[in-house]
Formats: sequence, structure tokens, C-alpha cells
Amino acid sequence: MASFSLQFNKKEQRHLADVCEMLVTLQIHGDNRVTLNIVGLIGCPVNQLKNWANEQLPLLNEQALQGKLSYSDFGQIVSQEALCNLPDVESLDESQLRPMLTLMGMLGSSTERHAQQQALKGAPQRGYTFEHRRAGIVPGKGLATLVVNEHQPFRDYFYKLADRMSHPYRDSLQSLILWNGPQVTIKHPDTGEVIYRSPVSFEDGTFLSFTGESMERYFLGVIKETVALQAAANEYIMQLCEPDSDLRSEEMQTAARTAAQLIWSMQVYMHRFMKRPDLDIDMFLDVIRQYDCPWHPPEQQLRPVSVANDVHSLYRDIVLFDNLVPGNPHFPGYREYIRKIYCVMLPDQIAQMEHALSIPTLQTRLTAELANESEPPDWIWAYVDLYNSQRDMSRAHFALVAKFLLQPSIERKKNNDPREYNTVVNNSHGTTGMDPIRVVKYLDKARAAHPLQAFNKVKGRPSTSRLSPEKLFNLVEMPT
Repeated sequence: MASFSLQFNKKEQRHLADVCEMLVTLQIHGDNRVTLNIVGLIGCPVNQLKNWANEQLPLLNEQALQGKLSYSDFGQIVSQEALCNLPDVESLDESQLRPMLTLMGMLGSSTERHAQQQALKGAPQRGYTFEHRRAGIVPGKGLATLVVNEHQPFRDYFYKLADRMSHPYRDSLQSLILWNGPQVTIKHPDTGEVIYRSPVSFEDGTFLSFTGESMERYFLGVIKETVALQAAANEYIMQLCEPDSDLRSEEMQTAARTAAQLIWSMQVYMHRFMKRPDLDIDMFLDVIRQYDCPWHPPEQQLRPVSVANDVHSLYRDIVLFDNLVPGNPHFPGYREYIRKIYCVMLPDQIAQMEHALSIPTLQTRLTAELANESEPPDWIWAYVDLYNSQRDMSRAHFALVAKFLLQPSIERKKNNDPREYNTVVNNSHGTTGMDPIRVVKYLDKARAAHPLQAFNKVKGRPSTSRLSPEKLFNLVEMPT
């Protein structure tokens, strides 16, 4: 059997829409019949766009950040080189939607970030708050410079693409981080069997980045790995939340302990991340997180890319606690807060949240089970481990926020650091605007004051089932 490829020039590509090189096999049979078999497509526009973004986008971003390229010129280059030969959204098959959302989201955020960054040059500087400096900046000017196939506005194309998956009208935690890069696999703490595989945009494991730097991929990779751990842990927590589950049974105790190990693994990942000696916090603050800029004006604003939007952590806080944080002047209450994030969730995620909000919490069910117990029953310790793991992971997360946001922000303000006058995204808050002191700290304290904390003071309580840090770290695999 011989194989060869048929090449199509750009004019032919425009007519074929989604084919630029077709791999075929030619089979010559004994009776002189010839069979031509299409066995695959190489270099389709989605792959071409991926390759362009992987090679050219970091270079263009660097030129724009150095002031060598205006945002309008940046948009023109992206339009002419990357967006000039895209298939109609309606012609994309299901397997192409994730990669296209990842790609288009990164191109949109890159262009928009440069437009807003360059607009800051004329904004008031020292002595003014972040909000005052941003007051004259209208999101959307960068996106307006992007044109698909020489005539279609970028927003129009992206919105149609997003509608195919009911995706929000901007990039998201899913498109930028969770689907980007190689697949993450999670192993069972006891058996070592693979229990979770993350969805991916690119089957070849391509990990796109704004900078092309390995440090950026490392930052994003840690998020991918910890979110995958959360997804795996929640599979077991969901078992506990079934209305007919027997919380006293060995099966449910095992599910609780397995979830606890996976959550503790997240804590280990965060600790190792913070202790890495070559971490570039300035790169995180001034480069990477600045691409999480607004796409829309305030009245139409969608939450930017943030781990605070992660459906897995939100779900766990809903089902473990009756109401993790009640409402206060700075926060609407945890359950009301969840619904404010629906605007950046996918439909199946919203359905999962609504289901979680409609069922009795684990706190309520455990309280009922313990009502007639005068002494701690043997089965309760698995759930003590589960709540303790959530507490420990939350402490690690707050320590991470303190190291990467609070401390650098305080130090920069103290030194009147000029870099803080050119930020598109406020470095003293989360990318969604969340106040790390008023909100993140409240959440951390609430998780520490969990409904089973009193059992930690019981004398002679069984030792925790927690695995060693090395074993917990090795539950995760992601190719580099």
C-alpha cells in the first residue's frame, strides 16, 4: 500500500473550508481495481491556527509589551495571518469546538490586553487609585481591531462559536487552562488505578501560552493538576451526597477517605509550588495575570479567567456546608454568591450547582446521624478526615494568595513601585475583583470552623489516614 498527500493552495482552501492537506492511501487490487481511501486530514485550519498561535503569538505579545507594536497593528497582524482562513462556525465538528475556543480566547485576550495597557499610558498615575486610572478605559477596543476572513467581526465569530457549546462570551478557566495543554490523569490513592482524565483541546498535548515561557506553562499546569484533583475528589463526594447513601457504611467511609486523600494532594501541590526557588512572582503579576483583562464594559461584564470560577471547588463547599459564609456587607452569602458565577459556567455545570443547592448538605445529614450518639462512633472519623482535608487545602490556598498577591502588593505600594501604575488587572485583588482579606480570608476561616472540628480534640482519636506527601504528589501525572 502506498500513501501520498494532495496539496491545496490558499484559494482552494477557501473553497474547501476545512481541508488544506488530505492524507490518502492508494490500494491496487489484484484485478487492477484502484481504491483511494481518505485516512486523515493534516494541517486543517484549526491546526494551522494552533501552530501559528504556538509560534507567533508569544513573539507578537512581547513586541507589544515592549512598545514596538501598537494594539491596532497587533490586531491587524493577527487578522491577516491567523484569522484569514477560518471555517464557518457552523461547519466545525464537535471535536473542533474546544480547540477553537481555546485559540480564539487567547487571541482575543492578547489583543484586548495590549489595547488597555497602551491606553493606561495616558491615564493619571501616582496618587490615583486603580479605579481612577482605569476610569477612561473602555474594554472592547482591542477586540474591535480583529477581523475573521477579512470581513467578519471577531466578536460575531466568537459569539457564534461560544453558542455552539453554550460557552460564555469570552475566554474562560476551561478554555484557557483546563482544556489547554496535555491531559492530566489522576490515580486512586490505594490502588494506583487511573480514576480521572481531564478533557483536552489538543490531542497532541500542545500547551499554548501568551509568553512562550516554561514558567507560564508551569503556573497554568499547577492549576490544571489541582483542578483535576478536585474533579476526581468530587466523584467520591457525589457518592456521599446520594439521598439513599448510608453514611455509616464501609463503602461510604472509604469514599470519604479517598476524597480526603485527593484533597490533601492539592495541598501538597500548593506547598511545593510555593517553595519552588525559581518562581518569578513579578512575571505572574505583571505578565501572566494581566491577560485576564475585561472584554466588556462594566454593565455587561463577565468574570475573567479565575480559579474562583472553578465549579469543582464551588460544588464541594455547597455540599459540605449548610452555608459556608452567611451574607455580610461585603459578601452576599455563599449560596447567593454561587449563582452570580453562573454567567461563566457551562450548562451542565449550572445544572450540577442547582442540584447541589437542592439536596441536604453533608453537614445536615451528619448532624442528624450524630444526634443520638453519646460518644464518637467509629464511622465518623472518615468524615473528620474529609473536612480536615478541606480545611488544610484552604489554608494552603490562602497562603498562596498571600505570597503571590497580598505581600507583593503591600511591598510595591510601600515602595511606590511604578509597575503598579501600568496594570490592567488589579494586583491587590483576585482577577474577578475578590478582596483577599474580606472574602478569601472569611472563606478560609469558615472552612477551618467546620462542623466536625470538635472531634479533633477527642483524646485517643484514631490517627489520620493521610498518605505521605510523596505518595500524595505522585497521584497526578501530566506529560511535560
